[in-house]
Amino acid sequence: MTAVPAPRHDPERRCRPLHLWPEDDRLAWAAALRPGDALDPGGPASRWAPTTRALAIAGYGRWLTWLDRTGELDPTMPPARQVTPRRVREFVAALWTANAPNTVVFRIQGLAQAAGALAQETDWTWLWDLAGRLRRTALPARLKRLRLVGSDELFVLGLQLMAAAEQYRDVPAWRRAVRYRDGLMITVLAARPLRLKNFAAIEIGRHLVRHGERYRLLFPKAEMKTCQALELPFPEQVRSHLECYLSHHRPRLCERQRRQRSGAFQGGPQGSGDVAEPSANLWVSSAGTPLSANTIYYCIVQLTRAKFGQPVNPHLFRDCAATSIASMDPERVRITTSVLGHARLATSERTYNHAKSLEATRQYQDQVMKLRRREVAGRIQTGR
Repeated sequence: MTAVPAPRHDPERRCRPLHLWPEDDRLAWAAALRPGDALDPGGPASRWAPTTRALAIAGYGRWLTWLDRTGELDPTMPPARQVTPRRVREFVAALWTANAPNTVVFRIQGLAQAAGALAQETDWTWLWDLAGRLRRTALPARLKRLRLVGSDELFVLGLQLMAAAEQYRDVPAWRRAVRYRDGLMITVLAARPLRLKNFAAIEIGRHLVRHGERYRLLFPKAEMKTCQALELPFPEQVRSHLECYLSHHRPRLCERQRRQRSGAFQGGPQGSGDVAEPSANLWVSSAGTPLSANTIYYCIVQLTRAKFGQPVNPHLFRDCAATSIASMDPERVRITTSVLGHARLATSERTYNHAKSLEATRQYQDQVMKLRRREVAGRIQTGR
């Protein structure tokens, strides 16, 4: 019998925040983050990427919540001493009833990361082995390959939205600007499938830099998940659309914020001075403020669902890109690492390339259709 997932905001699924950890655990974590120098390597977590630290905090926080709910949390015990094989097995069983398979994997990986940082003297091989087994056997809650579309289709969708925005004449200019912005986001993301965090944070002059007639996208290593700087040429096919957005549509959106500051914006507080000046963010909202990652996610999901009948979220653009490259240009599959900003090709292939599965499905379907045609032809010949 399949377990019914717990509500999304169920207290039992929350990760205990760092400031609510037992005191000894917090002190041990602080020591793990202690920076080093040329003669001292520092704490074991001092060189971790922010995403790795967040994974560890979430995993250990979820572990503490489970211990507390089961009555096994003992704040007086040394850090990570309560992480035992028996308890972890029970913890995994509890996670399976409430979380998607990949979430279970992330929680155990985070727990292993945190345990290794909090109790360096302990051998955590068994815990990492468990995380590895879970990762190898976990099936995604929804098969990605069933939701993939070609990157060229996504690219064209963005172009269509921008063209439609230019043709609107019976709607306010700011609404046309919003639709043009959304089309540009989809087109750029199809050509340069960045992680959503980096995509939403693009700033003009800092990440989007002009060199002569061309533009480049630059991201320092401190802002990248892989801790490797990323530099990509802005897609030349979209340059004219970008310049139209920068010179025409984005200023219209930013103007709405200036009007709000002056009290001329309908519904805005007269003379209010608590609204920030338009920032350098490339993507701005209908009120001229920086567009959040959540809003970008929502916009793209809604527009792709309307076009393809199923949502293609921003992260899925990366799968679409890797699979499109492998399917249409297999001889240049190594460019996937540059497109996705991965350190190794194996990461791109293992995580995002679904071309083999799609090709196998197509071959199977071709065989089924051949057999079906033979069957129909045989019936015609025999008169059945």
